[in-house]
Amino acid sequence: MSRQPSETAEPEVRAGAEAEQQHPSALEMKFEALPQLVQGLSSDDSSLQLEAIKELRELLSIELNPPIQEVVNSGAVPFFVQMLTRDDCAQIQAVRALGNVAGDSAVFHEIVPAHDVLLPLLQLLKGHPRLSLLRDCTWTLRVICRGNPQLSFEHVKSALQVLGQLIDSQDEAVLSDACSAISFMFDGCDDSKKIQALIDVKVCPRLVELLTHSSPTVVYPALSVVSRIANGNAAQIQAVIDGNIIGPLVHLMQAAAYDVKKEAAFAIANATDVGTPDQIEYLVSQGCIKAFCGLLRYSETDILAACLDGLANILGEGEEEDDFNPYAQMIEDAGDFYEIDDLKNHHDDTINGKAARKAAALLLSSWSGVGLHMIGCLRCRRTLCFQLCEGSHGLTTIAFGTAENTMVVVRHCSIPIFVKLLHSPSEEIREHARKRSNY
Repeated sequence: MSRQPSETAEPEVRAGAEAEQQHPSALEMKFEALPQLVQGLSSDDSSLQLEAIKELRELLSIELNPPIQEVVNSGAVPFFVQMLTRDDCAQIQAVRALGNVAGDSAVFHEIVPAHDVLLPLLQLLKGHPRLSLLRDCTWTLRVICRGNPQLSFEHVKSALQVLGQLIDSQDEAVLSDACSAISFMFDGCDDSKKIQALIDVKVCPRLVELLTHSSPTVVYPALSVVSRIANGNAAQIQAVIDGNIIGPLVHLMQAAAYDVKKEAAFAIANATDVGTPDQIEYLVSQGCIKAFCGLLRYSETDILAACLDGLANILGEGEEEDDFNPYAQMIEDAGDFYEIDDLKNHHDDTINGKAARKAAALLLSSWSGVGLHMIGCLRCRRTLCFQLCEGSHGLTTIAFGTAENTMVVVRHCSIPIFVKLLHSPSEEIREHARKRSNY
């Protein structure tokens, strides 16, 4: 099950150095001159071509209601593609114009790739263009990969090798757009063959570095790429593990801004879906249980669902142990059993559904019924003094029975609770705990 933030294909416009805020009468004049501008694109005079494409790009860069349909209908797009092979100035204008057409809406998104723009665009990127052109080309490639609906993977996979090189850039804008382009290419993808094509580009070592980048505009799309890889099979999850990516992900779940925490949680939750027992054990060793539990206090449904899914998957693996689920104990140690149990009654069906019920059931199955009730009495932050005393009394009564009874109490980690009770602010609770611990 892939967990990814929803992507809304809002129109994207790249205006260039100047903002395109023009007087209505000036725009009307440009609309009227559209046929002449298209003729200028086919002129043998390079200066006329450059002036024509600049005017057309400015039309396409209007912030509100740019005349995309009129420019497309005029037959200008094939000329834009041709100009990708011209001089530097023409290339910049052509790249921006094509990106503005593709980024406007789903209606126009497929028009640009249909004119075979990818090959000359990738050739431009391979040619080590100057920074301004590099940024524009990467942005346009991102817009093309973003499509809603998506272009077929076969259509865009030729861009993978170039994108793998672009994420080695030191420029923030290039890094952000390159990672976003990769993320869009694999949005919702659970085809292991396609995901393997991404791994084969050897992006994992660089992704580790980008997860610690100073800019969230780089970290977030880099995380999205990790999530796509973690949505693959066990071998591909192992590639994430071998790339030393899990530790940084867990750190981000605990210390980053909310949106970054959420994306990191999606990545780890994806890895728990098909991870092997050894891989789950490694995820746990990196602190993912505590990180998941720490996010259960947020109210947004998608992060709660991801965390509950991840915890349920981990608990399911722990059930394989002999009569004791070590992962359940870790959740209890984190103080989040009742948090999970309460989520069974959440108002949203995606939260109170099978993930919460499964996680709670697995936790319950790891405790004896009486022991769970007594430990609940001890742990409840809102309980009365006598409930604490009765809880300690009940557990010591169990422990005073057979050796097996004693092991139930020990195994459920009530001893540290008694130690805490010995330091309780309440003299009554301290005295009661002292008496009971003498058993």
